[in-house]
Amino acid sequence: MNSQRQLRKGHYYDLDGNKTEGNFKIKGNFSEAGSKLTFYTNSNEKLKLNTSNVLSIIIGYDSLSVIRNFSAGGLSYYEAAFALVYYTGAINIYKHERKLLQFNRYLSSSYPIIEI
Repeated sequence: MNSQRQLRKGHYYDLDGNKTEGNFKIKGNFSEAGSKLTFYTNSNEKLKLNTSNVLSIIIGYDSLSVIRNFSAGGLSYYEAAFALVYYTGAINIYKHERKLLQFNRYLSSSYPIIEI
């Protein structure tokens, strides 16, 4: 795949609420990017983004937020992970996706996370 096609324009907010614009390097579907993303600022500086240095990410029309201390389907507990934002308000709704290696195959699953 052409590396230009892997870059998606967007921005992120750091822990202090500062907005930084640039391009995200995505391998496959960005919702499956896991907890680490590569970001290139508009001045072409390469940054590694993860759940410990980012509050939220906007890529195109899609928003990801760092959610903390949650269980996905009662199977796994996460201290922090990126999740797609579906709705925010009195109740916040996210979608967490993960890949598991099981029997020498990767299995994908997703779970809704509701925050009241």
